[in-house]
Amino acid sequence: PELPPHRYRQIGPGDFRERSTQLAALLSKNGLVPEHRVLDIGCGIGRVALGLTSVLSPKGSYDGFDVDARAVRWCTENLTPRHPRFRFTHANVLTIRHNHNGVPAEEYRFPYDDASFDFAFATSVFTHLEMPAALQYFREAHRVLRPGGILLATVFLFDGTPSKLEFPVDRGDYRLREASGVAFAEASVGALLPEDLWTDMRIQRGGWQRGGTFSVLTQDVLTARKR
Repeated sequence: PELPPHRYRQIGPGDFRERSTQLAALLSKNGLVPEHRVLDIGCGIGRVALGLTSVLSPKGSYDGFDVDARAVRWCTENLTPRHPRFRFTHANVLTIRHNHNGVPAEEYRFPYDDASFDFAFATSVFTHLEMPAALQYFREAHRVLRPGGILLATVFLFDGTPSKLEFPVDRGDYRLREASGVAFAEASVGALLPEDLWTDMRIQRGGWQRGGTFSVLTQDVLTARKR
């Protein structure tokens, strides 16, 4: 009963529950602890939330938001009743697929107070945001984290290495796929995570440029701590 219908599981190949566990483990490996107040930026159909239900303690909490109202509704109706400290919010953001009347992503303000969270993460979100929107989302993540709070984001970082996943449209500090997908130039990380706002920035290379499957588990991982 905690698993969404197959038609909603738009997460790429792999078992939904196994993927949830793997992503929760990735967060724990990078500093998440059971007592944290956690924000999921782009929670989707609860792909990571499900894995975190067995990680977060009663002292911890989870909030997630997403542009897909259908996914948020399913999570609210099926996960929150079993796990009351897990809450889901619809983000009224303009998207071609989900919402033609929302706020442009580059203007969107996260619906949370300043310094509300200990740990924030975004899996397969910045791989779909062009630079102006990505800059806004990084700024908002900084705002809602407490000082010393941790941010983790999966991204495509383009360093010129030949890859089976091509981004042919060149925008200078980032590249686009014709259908969907954004890869940031590695040199642009300093703009996304400026040193006056973030410390302990780290890049963990995924396998997407070496011909691996292009799932969230093979994307590059950025982590940083709010100053």
